[in-house]
Amino acid sequence: MLESLTSGNAQYAISVGTGSLAYVSGGVQGAQNKLVWVSRNGMEQAIAAPSRSYAYPRLSPDGKWVAATAIEQESHVWTYDLEREALTRLTFEGNLNFAPQWTPDGKRIAFYSNRADL
Repeated sequence: MLESLTSGNAQYAISVGTGSLAYVSGGVQGAQNKLVWVSRNGMEQAIAAPSRSYAYPRLSPDGKWVAATAIEQESHVWTYDLEREALTRLTFEGNLNFAPQWTPDGKRIAFYSNRADL
């Protein structure tokens, strides 16, 4: 049985019949994916942001920024400036920061976190 790629659990399978063991070596590595624009007719256009294990992407109210969670050994919130094509890490404390949401004015981002000071 394989465990989640992002959980940190061992990834292995054992054959009951032969006793053979198969495993994935190395550290935790989530699926790498791209942020994309999708038109109303379903056409995808890649955004220049580097591939990461993105989840919970949210477009800012003015349409100039994307906030997303990158799930790796830890989960952190990142922002991507669509005009400057710049990716910036937003969270540094805690190891589980996810599900960003823009405020209606687009000036702040709220997110779930296990930071000690919250």
